[in-house]
Amino acid sequence: PQALTGPIARGDGETVKQHLVEIESKAPQLLDLFKTLSFHTIDIAVAKGTLMETDAAALRSLLGNNS
Repeated sequence: PQALTGPIARGDGETVKQHLVEIESKAPQLLDLFKTLSFHTIDIAVAKGTLMETDAAALRSLLGNNS
């Protein structure tokens, strides 16, 4: 977990939102994969201690249902 960096580790929902828009417009077939990996990354960021649970919940909401 200590090696994790990036927008999810920082709780940067605006950047994640931009990523979702760009992936959906340019490579929609990768959107589900991005969301799945992002959900796992949220858990790692929480374990690292750089992401508060309230910010994690906001990111999960932004990403939608991961079913």
